[in-house]
Amino acid sequence: MADTASRRAQAGFTLLELLVVIVIIGIMASFVVLSVGLGHSDEVKQESRRVQALIELAAQESLMSGREFGIRFNPHGYSFYTLNVGEEKSEWLPVVDDEHLSQPRKLPEQIELELYVEGSIVAIEKPLEKGVHLFLLSSGEMTPFELLIKQYESGQVYYLTGSITGKLALQLDDADDA
Repeated sequence: MADTASRRAQAGFTLLELLVVIVIIGIMASFVVLSVGLGHSDEVKQESRRVQALIELAAQESLMSGREFGIRFNPHGYSFYTLNVGEEKSEWLPVVDDEHLSQPRKLPEQIELELYVEGSIVAIEKPLEKGVHLFLLSSGEMTPFELLIKQYESGQVYYLTGSITGKLALQLDDADDA
């Protein structure tokens, strides 16, 4: 009889033991996924949509207020400016009276911008001391442009294009998927 009891103990695992092991493996796997941070591909999408929304907001604000807005870019961020028309000279000043447009935007390090105007790349590596890269006019028009929002880790590139009529379009470069 002692022989049959020891065979039963060595026969295998109980269902309860298997369930406990599966739960433990599941918990460990979720910690690994969270620590790796699979959200990087969503980060470039989120930043692309934010750039688009802020440019749309600035264009609408320009149309409604009758003020001219502009945008200065650098490889890792952008800032909004408004044209201050004086009697002696006009100059671009940072927007100060709008909570959404007044703060300079800095992108995460792994995301980089590249700007094209009229099909030519614009050197945004060197900061502008005067002027802006893009105009958002009170007539509803804007400088036609193509802005590439790139994330090197994931290889994703979003294209934000703006037409002279003020229309914006955002699309993901899915050439790699073909």
